[in-house]
Amino acid sequence: NSQTIVTTYSKSKTLHFNFTSGLLTLIASIKKIIQDAVIDLDNYPEDLFNDQNRQLLFDLAINGNELYVNHFKMKLSFDGPMQIVSNQAEFVPIDFVYTCEAPDVDAPVCPNAVKALETGTCCGCDGIKQSPAEVICPLGFYGFSHVIERHTITQQDEVDTGGYQVVAGPSDKQKTIQILNNTVFASTLRMSANNEDIKTQLEESLQKNSLHPKEATTWNEWTDLIKKTNPDSLVLLVHLEKDKNDGLNKIEIGDQQLLIQQHLNQQKVRNEPGLHPFVILIGCEVTNVQNYGFDLSSRFMSMGAAIVVTNFTKIRGRQAGPIVIKLLEFLKANADKEISLGEIILKLRQYYLAKGMMAIFSLQTFGDADWKIKT
Repeated sequence: NSQTIVTTYSKSKTLHFNFTSGLLTLIASIKKIIQDAVIDLDNYPEDLFNDQNRQLLFDLAINGNELYVNHFKMKLSFDGPMQIVSNQAEFVPIDFVYTCEAPDVDAPVCPNAVKALETGTCCGCDGIKQSPAEVICPLGFYGFSHVIERHTITQQDEVDTGGYQVVAGPSDKQKTIQILNNTVFASTLRMSANNEDIKTQLEESLQKNSLHPKEATTWNEWTDLIKKTNPDSLVLLVHLEKDKNDGLNKIEIGDQQLLIQQHLNQQKVRNEPGLHPFVILIGCEVTNVQNYGFDLSSRFMSMGAAIVVTNFTKIRGRQAGPIVIKLLEFLKANADKEISLGEIILKLRQYYLAKGMMAIFSLQTFGDADWKIKT
């Protein structure tokens, strides 16, 4: 009998919820809404106030309000970071919880939305307090107003029983992760098939923001570089698909260099048992909410990654490239500051939604998001 256990940091209160099959249906609906926009760039341009993007935000807000009201019973109202701790392979879409009132059918995006996302602070206009709400507020989504991290129950010292927990509040642990010193990078040619500048820009960003970046174009090169350079960071822009002949999931880098997902072993993730690298893994459905816990991002975590920043829908190269580049810039700019990885990911999500890039809804972080970043 699966449960949600929500511990509020400020009130030391635990709330229990049942995990229902209806949640899977809602997750599938949310994924389709986002993916339809991500693959149709002509009709969903990078403009937050575009009519199609307004419709997308409306649809997500309606689904997110349903999550808030019927799954979380309007009890998930607290400030600060949130940890989703799971003991089973289920995806909890807490990023899409929408705590404002459900918007009216014709409600526009709040005219102050860009400023709110850039500052991380809702303007608190009266329009979101009506029922139905007169405007759609992007900061009404937890994924754009809270730091969210995901990890398995086996990584926790003390946990209650249940399907998963949502723990509110920062971790008491003081920990630092070294990143972007030795970086191994690979990308599929599909990423830049329609725009060769994307790969050039990404390589330039790695040279600028990482001390010793090395590129692999085959999986043999990748394995050799892991062994020789002992990287603290891995950056992959991959294509993942099921082979039509044998039915196996295969990961593509370079020019049709394929690796069976189950052949992604520890030698392809880390060189030393005690080293747990930071991983940026972007590609089509590398996180699969219908096969959660058995997908590629989960494989990287199982093989020793400390953190995996990834996505759960299909994505175009002209979206994936800029997201990774900006993430590298944010990581470098905020290194050695008292800021956690989760805060950087939140800033990245806010930055790109303000620009009107709907693909940013797909971004997810697995692992402890309260690591302090050092380069």
